Amino acid sequence: MVPISCVICIRVFMLLIDLIKEATTFGSAACSEGNHEWLFEGGRGCPKGYEDCSQTVYRCTVCGEYDYGYAGGAAWDECFIKCTLEFNV
Repeated sequence: MVPISCVICIRVFMLLIDLIKEATTFGSAACSEGNHEWLFEGGRGCPKGYEDCSQTVYRCTVCGEYDYGYAGGAAWDECFIKCTLEFNV
């Protein structure tokens, strides 16, 4: 016979698994609509060719997708909209 405390722990664990699945599904739906939760992951060379500059690389904390500066993304916006350096490539 399994102790009652083990049964409760297993039920709580299964509930947590269900909640995680539900949150991931909700997050994935938001991400597919372009509502990523971007987190700074690192950087890469400046696509404009400036040696003393770099472009931010982001990773979505929900779906894991990376933004390497694709048009319309957060890194692209920083580099081509907000950056004050002239485009020279």
